[in-house]
Amino acid sequence: MSINDLDYDLDIVQAELLRRLCTESFSVFCKFMLPVHNPDILSGKSELFWGPHHEALCYHLQAMAEGRINKLGVAISPGSGKSIIVTILWPLWVWLTDPSHKTIHSCHTNQLSLRLNNDKRDIINSSRFKLFAVDWYITKDTAGCFYNSKRGMSRATSTGSKITGEHAHTIILDDPATPQEVLGGELDKHKEHYYDTLDSRRQPGFKDRTIAVQQRLHPEDIIGELHANDYFDVFLCIPCEYDPVVDPGINVLGWKDWRTVPGECYCPEMCLKDKRDRLKSGPNPRTWITQYQQTPISAHGDVIDSRWWRRFDPQTIDTTDGKWIGAWDLIFGDDTTKSDYVVGQVWFIKGGNAYLMDQVRGRWDFPKQTKEIKDLASRYPQVSRWFIESRASGAQAIAVLRREVRGLIPWKSSTKKAIRVASISGYVESQNVFIMSGPVGDGFIKEATSFPVGVDDQIDCCSIALLAVGMSSGNVQQTIGSEVRPKFAANKQKQATGKFIG
Repeated sequence: MSINDLDYDLDIVQAELLRRLCTESFSVFCKFMLPVHNPDILSGKSELFWGPHHEALCYHLQAMAEGRINKLGVAISPGSGKSIIVTILWPLWVWLTDPSHKTIHSCHTNQLSLRLNNDKRDIINSSRFKLFAVDWYITKDTAGCFYNSKRGMSRATSTGSKITGEHAHTIILDDPATPQEVLGGELDKHKEHYYDTLDSRRQPGFKDRTIAVQQRLHPEDIIGELHANDYFDVFLCIPCEYDPVVDPGINVLGWKDWRTVPGECYCPEMCLKDKRDRLKSGPNPRTWITQYQQTPISAHGDVIDSRWWRRFDPQTIDTTDGKWIGAWDLIFGDDTTKSDYVVGQVWFIKGGNAYLMDQVRGRWDFPKQTKEIKDLASRYPQVSRWFIESRASGAQAIAVLRREVRGLIPWKSSTKKAIRVASISGYVESQNVFIMSGPVGDGFIKEATSFPVGVDDQIDCCSIALLAVGMSSGNVQQTIGSEVRPKFAANKQKQATGKFIG
């Protein structure tokens, strides 16, 4: 006996074994059905990439189908195969054992949502799906909704659309917003659609069942808001590259990120290294940080708004009257392969304004650090005080260079970087801080905008400089030494003091 129209023949034993494996394991079902969605795999024109992140998705979705969890949030990067697995294949796998199950899936556009529903219908009609010899068939079939003969439903909708009549056992949110919408100030649109429309479309008498899968776009996007309110039974976050700092550890289902090496990609074959490097070094690091690393920041920065900084040409500043200071943020030890940078900055303070006049930055061992400190001091002899953070290599550098560089002052802080940066946010918001024009200034503002995500050496050096001169002038921000939520930092600063630098 063979399975009609299958891309290869199976005898009775083989067919029954494959049918059983696919029915018992969602992962096996996905690997069997994915070639239907991409015929090039069958023809040999492309490969079936199947990575540990796919297994993680399948493991958690199978737990959903088995009732071990009811609310699943998934944060994963674009191009990971999430839509085909979550929105197309999972409801069909559920229908193998419960054809009466009803789903409503919602995407950011109606076109995308309808396409996913059409793809689902095509898979049902494929030769491979005939292997399962289901005892149901498609009855009602419209553009956005189809039913099977066992009353199962697949309803497609999109953000902003209305739904009347239908109710579902499971609501699936699949990328309900685009980056352009969030950056354009439409953050609330997809949240309102969920709360006002989708949440009212649940099947009466059944527990709430929700799957939300998306790339992170903003700290307060819908999946972030639900996660912050402890809505999900499991929040599965799979950054493109492994970051042990944000690894939450083992979840309630016993799953943990399989990676242990920082920077390890979730699937190097699907997200090539050159693409990742371009995203990291491109003009908008927010795309990499939020959509790929799942550590979202707001459009203009979470702590310091990128629009608060002022730009200037150092050649146009009158420096005959004012104060010159320098600051250094050094690294621990001599390991120059780590992500931390050494940063040295020269600031000119005039009245209530602070101007970043020059900056050097690099991954340097201790001898190179001391050389750079001497070189920068020789170029700016007008700098009378150099503030060096003493907790890293600072104390050692001061001891070595005290006889060669004048004005070396240890900077000691018992607060975290986030508190230090939050403490200068009010001063930056008042638009009294000027950053030089050009690539160096562009890189500085790019890093400051992404804070507290990613590399932070430049903005931390800036906080050392501004806080040090502020303390020496007697104008100390009241937030130093106390925890301040970054979201409210600017308001706190305006209340704390009307003047920062004397």
